[in-house]
Amino acid sequence: MALTYYATNGQIVDQSQSDQSIEGTYSADSFYIENGVVQPIPPQPDKWSIFNYDTKQWELIPDYINTMKVDMVRLVNSTSADKIYGTYPSYKQINILATGDQELINSTWVWINLVRDASNVTNEVINTAPSKEDIYTAYQSFLTTIEGI
Repeated sequence: MALTYYATNGQIVDQSQSDQSIEGTYSADSFYIENGVVQPIPPQPDKWSIFNYDTKQWELIPDYINTMKVDMVRLVNSTSADKIYGTYPSYKQINILATGDQELINSTWVWINLVRDASNVTNEVINTAPSKEDIYTAYQSFLTTIEGI
């Protein structure tokens, strides 16, 4: 018994023509048709790529570099916030201020500012990076830097 599947272009395809099993439930955009045979779309390499059904390849979205920069700056900022609030949650920051111990207050703010400075420098590098690889390198360097703080 042949199984019938519908591709994104609405074409009906007989699964028995394919060498690969496609058992299971999939969205219509998980496959494409090539010479009347259902073919699985390879995994998306990153979120800045879209599948081109004509070339059967993943391609970077137009102006991907700027979209990627915005996304990576957001990731750096959220990673910084997680680091700061993981070590000094708001209640702990308030309690430190309430102690009046100037040395403790200063050391806390110095640490927080080190994380913020690493974040700001990384964001500047990301915003001026010419390539995807440079953006990834800046982010990895940031992670290494704040790990040691």
